[in-house]
Amino acid sequence: MKAIVLKINILLVAIVFGFTANAQGLSVKPGDVLTYHVKTPTAEYDFIVTLKTWRPNLSFDWAMTGAVNQKGATSFNNADASDAMAISNFFNAGAVTLKGQTSVWVSASVFKLLASKVTANITIDNAAIPEPFVNCATESFTVDVNGTKNKFDNIVARNNAACTKAAGAKEIRILNNAQNPLIVYMDMGWTIELISVKQ
Repeated sequence: MKAIVLKINILLVAIVFGFTANAQGLSVKPGDVLTYHVKTPTAEYDFIVTLKTWRPNLSFDWAMTGAVNQKGATSFNNADASDAMAISNFFNAGAVTLKGQTSVWVSASVFKLLASKVTANITIDNAAIPEPFVNCATESFTVDVNGTKNKFDNIVARNNAACTKAAGAKEIRILNNAQNPLIVYMDMGWTIELISVKQ
């Protein structure tokens, strides 16, 4: 009886505060809209991703709001979605096909290394030298999905073995889901954070 009452109380709390617990269940499909909030030293704006194709090749349209006010399209093929060890955060107006890189998502190889607590040497934005990212923790984050706040697990990866938030340290947070290794947050000296998903 106590266990039943406890479950009911937990459910009521979730309903009252509008949260749904879902460790790994965020999936995406063409047509879904992901909205990120970006903060740089000089500006804040939203980065809006509309998924066009998911497999075999991943492609999305994007738009930046505010003073940036740009639109474009980005795509990368299935081989890079599987094995690329590089991430691109550069977006120029127009259509771009990445080669040897992913964007918004990490590759299956990056996810597998981090999920296995193995260092992933990731090249960020065409840097000359890859950076060693390590799995520092698994934490939950909250995002609005179709108007309801949901909690999902994410892998917290940082580019220092001590996992500290030292000055200049970089951080990538990835949805803890091998089928959808979506970047949900990054700190590269500027930050980007997933705030909503509309399906």
